[in-house]
Amino acid sequence: MLAADLNAMEAGTDRAQGDVMKPYGPTAGLPVSDPLLEGRLYFESDLLRRVWRDNGAGWDDVTPFAGNGLLNNLIAYWPGNEVAGNALDLHTNALHLTDVNGVTSNPGVVYPWSRQYTRALNRYHTRPGDDALLSTGDVDFTIAACVWLDSKIGVETIASKDTMAMPNREYWLGYFLAGDRFFLQLTDGTVGTAIANTLGAPALGAWYLVIGWHDSVANTVNIQVNNGGADVVGTVGAPADTAAIFQIGRTLANQWDGRIGPTMFWKSAPGAGGVKTPAERLALWNGGTPLRYDQFTV
Repeated sequence: MLAADLNAMEAGTDRAQGDVMKPYGPTAGLPVSDPLLEGRLYFESDLLRRVWRDNGAGWDDVTPFAGNGLLNNLIAYWPGNEVAGNALDLHTNALHLTDVNGVTSNPGVVYPWSRQYTRALNRYHTRPGDDALLSTGDVDFTIAACVWLDSKIGVETIASKDTMAMPNREYWLGYFLAGDRFFLQLTDGTVGTAIANTLGAPALGAWYLVIGWHDSVANTVNIQVNNGGADVVGTVGAPADTAAIFQIGRTLANQWDGRIGPTMFWKSAPGAGGVKTPAERLALWNGGTPLRYDQFTV
């Protein structure tokens, strides 16, 4: 359909400035209640969604898809959909990550591409310095990533804000060979480490959605893989806000060896939504194909 046709369609509607035309259908996160609408164009705003019918009836209001809450308290979303180079943050804070040593790519699970981290070549992404937005302390936060292991070597880092030397140890999401498990560790582990025992040993060459969170109200550190049960550990004391730098694929010598797709981070004051609820985690999982950033809603 030509741009002129779209402009004509939009004339006289209450379409908000900045709304984006999209194809109507399940890939847009909308239910297909009317097969005649499949593949048509629609736009969405905070208040409604409208679909253009090609039968001359014009715009139709569509029942909004239920909000999934994943935009609430979101700090950053790195899709990992670049073929090479820096890792771009799709969210509004623009917390882009610098490529170190030439991170490459391989087919992804959410987007066409994911980033390929090669441990032997010390490839990773990093922020240039400490970021207040990615710092935590005794607050609520959730970190999640889609990951694929090529090998199991020692300890491998998905994402971290940890220098491996006190006092600059904050949080560390990764995998360790000794237990053959994913984990989320706060500080040097003395505050708490959640180990993904419910999943057990992850397989090589398979995608996993790993979600870790700190609940400052319940005083717990937690980890969940895919749509499995959460493993919960009580914390001892409070995690610290440190000067460590946020990185994907590395903590000192503990590089990831495999693919990392979308990586995302939420944070809030205690009890204010930085801990993603079971319903929100289920929505993110989305039956095994985690939601894209453009499918996140309030």
